[in-house]
Amino acid sequence: MKSRLTAIVMAGVALAATTVVSLGGPALAAGTPPWEPDTHSLGGLTFYNAAGTVITGGTDISRLADFIAASTPGRTGTTKATLYLAAPDHTKADPLQWAAVSGSASTNFPVSAPSSVAAITNPVVSVGASDASLTNFLATATVDSTAGYANLIQLRVKDSGIGKPFVTSYWSADIEYNPASATTPLDGLAPGAWKVVYPAPVGPTKTDTTTTAPVATPAGPVASGTSITLSSTASETATPANHPAGTIQFKDGAANQGAAIAVSAGGVATTPSFVPADG
Repeated sequence: MKSRLTAIVMAGVALAATTVVSLGGPALAAGTPPWEPDTHSLGGLTFYNAAGTVITGGTDISRLADFIAASTPGRTGTTKATLYLAAPDHTKADPLQWAAVSGSASTNFPVSAPSSVAAITNPVVSVGASDASLTNFLATATVDSTAGYANLIQLRVKDSGIGKPFVTSYWSADIEYNPASATTPLDGLAPGAWKVVYPAPVGPTKTDTTTTAPVATPAGPVASGTSITLSSTASETATPANHPAGTIQFKDGAANQGAAIAVSAGGVATTPSFVPADG
């Protein structure tokens, strides 16, 4: 009687590899900033690069993003959005009292391109070539070195339109940064780098399902009762390495071979050793 593994491997096991890539970055080591949740904030912000891809950090604080979108709709009749940068201050409990400056011109929304951003009807700031510069802001701002406030900046987006009154509410996100002048990493950030820390970034997810044959060790055919392992490599891998890229489900036909297994940073999933049933 042949080992069931022979039937599985030689016929090609139906292997469903589901890869879920999270774009979120690691949370701030010190936890949630002490002023959060900010009672003036209407929601969070999402950052996009020129291609319309969501980003949660970068390597250049002189220009943080190409587009910055609010998480919820603006007021009826508003057509413009503006970015502001605010320096957290532990001596002022109300974030409205912090020193804040505009970080962009007021730009029209919705935008025309790229398509992923053009589809957004919430307020969107189109960042100009010299806008969203944390470098410029830090050159004149007085920053707070108190624990929980140091190396953090709050970004705010406000909407506006003809006949619309000025409001104190805004959409916001807190970012951690390492000054470009620094000589050592800070909380995993290289000099001149930044990342979103609040709201904790989760980003969109991308799910791909593919069917492929796994690799068996030892390779089949094998004698009945022999322990084997199965492994497979997902088509997408984790970036950075400490963010798992998803799971792989091994199957025998339509039946699952155990539970789905998380892939490594290199996109590989391997089953524990098992003895396949005879068939």
